[in-house]
Amino acid sequence: EQTTPIARLTAEYEVIAVPANSPFQTLDDLLEAFKANPRSISWAGGSAGGVDHILVGLLAKEVGVAPSDINYIPFSGGGEALAAMLGGHVSAGVTGYGEWAGQIEAGALRALAISSRERVEGIDVPTLVEQGVPIELANWRGVVAPPGISEAQKAALVAAFDRLHATERWHQILAENNWNDFYLSGDAFADYLAEENRRVEAVLKEIGLIQ
Repeated sequence: EQTTPIARLTAEYEVIAVPANSPFQTLDDLLEAFKANPRSISWAGGSAGGVDHILVGLLAKEVGVAPSDINYIPFSGGGEALAAMLGGHVSAGVTGYGEWAGQIEAGALRALAISSRERVEGIDVPTLVEQGVPIELANWRGVVAPPGISEAQKAALVAAFDRLHATERWHQILAENNWNDFYLSGDAFADYLAEENRRVEAVLKEIGLIQ
């Protein structure tokens, strides 16, 4: 609310994974155990209140678990969370897919779901939506300008990013970095931010991280 939204550029989707030797073979297995005894399921992820934590909070709400009952263990980085996963110290973990892609592809971790609306090309992981959990969550990256710029300045910046997005080179860069195109600009991006703010704030309040 203290910025001028210009453009949403890329996104990475969250993956829910378990160690290869986990008794949870499917997302349903994990969520059934979560519903039966929420505190018995420990979730590894990034910083408290970050997108990983938010996804677990959304999952809790969807399956009828009080978000305040989540046993979420925040780590300062994906490497620490990965070590906890591989060591069998947590039940499950949540992070951006790219963080654990190598371990998933090598079979050290089992991916149960990804948080995109539809399957992501090149990633053989079912979505939450297709498994009956209507949650989509993207860890997006975008550009904002300072507050109070003029309408003409805002229009010029939005137009510049619209031109960027239309270039062949930008789409090459997306492919080279395995980035998901998540483009939205101007007022449409502002509307998205306002709606996402409402959703995230509600979850963070229920988790108990904000008043």
